Amino acid sequence: MKTVEKIKSGVTMKKVIFLLILGLFKLTFGQETIQLSWNASTDNVGVAGYRVWVDGEAITTDTFYILSLDPGTYDLTISAFDAAGNESAQSYPLNITIKDILPPTIPGNLRIDFVSSGSDPEPEPSPEPKPFGQDSSLYEALVFSDEFEADTLDTSKWAHHLYSGWITNPYKNWHFDNGELHIWPRYDEGKFWDRNFETIETFRQLYGYFEIECKLPFGAGVRPAFWLYNADDVNGKFRLEIDIFESYGYTQASALKWNDDNLHLTSYEMTVWLVDESSSNKIGNYRFYEYLEPRDLSMEYHIYGCRWDLEGITFYFDGQQLGPKIETNLINLPLFIDLRLRYSDQAQRGSGVLSRSNPYTPEGKDNAFVIKYVRVWNLK
Repeated sequence: MKTVEKIKSGVTMKKVIFLLILGLFKLTFGQETIQLSWNASTDNVGVAGYRVWVDGEAITTDTFYILSLDPGTYDLTISAFDAAGNESAQSYPLNITIKDILPPTIPGNLRIDFVSSGSDPEPEPSPEPKPFGQDSSLYEALVFSDEFEADTLDTSKWAHHLYSGWITNPYKNWHFDNGELHIWPRYDEGKFWDRNFETIETFRQLYGYFEIECKLPFGAGVRPAFWLYNADDVNGKFRLEIDIFESYGYTQASALKWNDDNLHLTSYEMTVWLVDESSSNKIGNYRFYEYLEPRDLSMEYHIYGCRWDLEGITFYFDGQQLGPKIETNLINLPLFIDLRLRYSDQAQRGSGVLSRSNPYTPEGKDNAFVIKYVRVWNLK
């Protein structure tokens, strides 16, 4: 009697089912490896081997393994062959039915992920943004933020005004695009007009961290700025001001390094003011190029920040501190945010750079002061 066997990994010999082909059998058994046995064939020279068939398809020619048959009904047959290649007819079929008797594994780690009231669960809120490049443990909460994701101005936060000798002009030179506020130069009635966005009636803050991410416009006379301001009238002239940045476009590159020969802004200043704009009342003033190499600030977005506390004011560019802390306790009233695109007297329509014809102050949406967000945090 010839015997071949293959036992699956983890299956003991006790689980092996033996079948003896004696005729037509129909046998139901579990999902285990099977071992086949049969009566030997004879040949005038000698039997070289046997071939096992499942549903008419030969499995192998040297060993007879039937592995992991899926649940179902099968016909098993066997044939013998000699060294000359002669092969017998297949035996009478053994019909077997394999049932799926193995249950699924036991589920584990049963837990409550959320309690539903019949509707879809609320999505997890996005983490609150932190001041860029700062130790977040020093700040308590985000108290003002505009990500400019709507297509209209949030008037609960901002008012917008135009100033040129305090005369307003009705044109609109700003819009929202792809989650950004765009403000661009516009020439009308013989002049460029200022555009301000301010929180004078909606938000004021005493101390904190103030941050803006933006890209600057270019051209002769453009003056993009991000200020903190208090213009309350005290004896007719009182004013507090922190200029987190203000840049200037002149008609040519100068020793002040405000812009290059193409009128792209490459530097800016940071200033703390008290009372009025006379130089004697500048509490402190830094220039960007004093600490970092000038660069084209209209080509990429940058993050401008300021920490204002009881001891003074510290300025940051892309998380890097610029200059020492301006130590003062004189800036001690709540300030509102003033986001603006102003113009200097140097801006003249048609003026060039040196003697070359150049876009002096390009108008329109392609030359915009682009703001991604404005944020303010409380100090701890």
